[in-house]
Amino acid sequence: MKKIKSLPENKLMSIQEVASILGVTPEAIRIHTRRLYPGYIENGRTTFLSEEMVFAIKKEMKPSSSLEGARTELEMKKMTLEVIHWLEHENNDLKNALTNIENSIQIPLGFNIPDGCIQLNTVAKILNFNIGRNILFQILRDAKILMSGKKHNEPYQKFITKEYFRLIPTLNSNRNIWMITTYVTPKGLIWLKKYLNYILIRS
Repeated sequence: MKKIKSLPENKLMSIQEVASILGVTPEAIRIHTRRLYPGYIENGRTTFLSEEMVFAIKKEMKPSSSLEGARTELEMKKMTLEVIHWLEHENNDLKNALTNIENSIQIPLGFNIPDGCIQLNTVAKILNFNIGRNILFQILRDAKILMSGKKHNEPYQKFITKEYFRLIPTLNSNRNIWMITTYVTPKGLIWLKKYLNYILIRS
């Protein structure tokens, strides 16, 4: 059994000092102080206890007081574990949602699809996010996926390297000239669906 130090005479002591002398946690002292002297502890101010108050608190304390004072720390650890469990659950839900999206994507027929690709300007309709082509292009430009300026709406090279997009020459029949058109690959369509789902749900 831990030996309790003697209390100083005629001295006001802080809760921390009393806790050290009695061999318990400061929170245990606060709990008993609130019970015996309601309203005595004020937030934002250091609480000092008289010798008479300390002896009254000591008399009321039980052997389990040190454990009682540790309750707050244990509750915080429990809460932390609950938060970790919640985050793991949310992460699993997100993985399942992305898997369902990937499995549900079907490349529709009836489009001009060279080598299995789809023109980027038709992707907004296919993905069904209730956004038009212009908004889609703006989102991708803001995210530095598509370029602005001279190479307007062409993807940056790193996304072409990842095989999300292809640049394919196409004939503009109205102007009778060849132009570079951005196409989305099947792999890119799945990636783009995931990306837009993440962006739009959280916006």
